[in-house]
Amino acid sequence: FSVAAQDAPAPAAPPAKKVALLAGATGKNGHVVLQALQALPGQLYDVRAMTRDSAAAVSKYGSTANWYEADVLKPETLTKVMAGVDYIIDAKAATGILGNNRPEAVDLEGTKNMIAAAKAAGVKKYVIITSSVSGQKDHFLNKIGRNVLIYKGLAEEALMASGLNYTIIGPAGMTDEPAGQNIK
Repeated sequence: FSVAAQDAPAPAAPPAKKVALLAGATGKNGHVVLQALQALPGQLYDVRAMTRDSAAAVSKYGSTANWYEADVLKPETLTKVMAGVDYIIDAKAATGILGNNRPEAVDLEGTKNMIAAAKAAGVKKYVIITSSVSGQKDHFLNKIGRNVLIYKGLAEEALMASGLNYTIIGPAGMTDEPAGQNIK
């Protein structure tokens, strides 16, 4: 009479969290998205909050986020921050009309750099927040914002042509009012 025992299989490791990279995490839209991601029950995602200056981000918003430093105008800085990323939420936007913050640099060239880095990293989904009027040529925002809507439209076209799985979110005009206030 013999008895053979089989070792019980080791318990399965919990599944790894999906990694979401939030570009523009310190901006108006980006910070709201960051707060929403952090408020999700169960911490579903490992969120990387991307900023050009992590020290300034920590100073302004605290260290509750996993701040990652990269600059969309410097493609070499995007490789490391995108390693292992499953999803990108691109909430960056030009904040000026001159220098490195102008629309053609941030909204168009920065998006093209992000797309190239996302493709190289094998990102599964790219979500971009642009505008409900992206691409419109005769809009007053182009006159005061150095053709911002044209560059946002071209960025959308670049994403659509990239071969990446994507979603384009084009919100209407937004304010700094608390959520749910003064909806028009």
